[in-house]
Amino acid sequence: PKQQIDEQPSKEKLVPASEVLRRIQWDDMLKAEDFSILHYDRVDEAVVESRMDAPNGSISGGATTLIDALPEHRIVGIKYKERVVWDRERKMDLVFSNGGIMQLMEEYDEWERNRDAAIEWNI
Repeated sequence: PKQQIDEQPSKEKLVPASEVLRRIQWDDMLKAEDFSILHYDRVDEAVVESRMDAPNGSISGGATTLIDALPEHRIVGIKYKERVVWDRERKMDLVFSNGGIMQLMEEYDEWERNRDAAIEWNI
């Protein structure tokens, strides 16, 4: 039987965003273009979503990519395609916990069908 991925807040200490991002950047099984970051934008004063490979066009310094320039404390979430896999506020980490990111990727299509059915049901 498949292990169910728990999306409830964890009682354990949350793995830092920097560790999750490092895993995405350096694991050959993961494609950075499948991930995006949810971060606080001080200019817009809102949480915005940016691709992992987005260029740095707004944060001073020598970093050429947004992910390398963005201070970690401004990262509030990380998504795999349309699914949040790391959420600082909810203390949720699906990248390293339970079945981990590989199981999550295998089950993504089923998750997406269930999400779409729930949306359709609520329309």
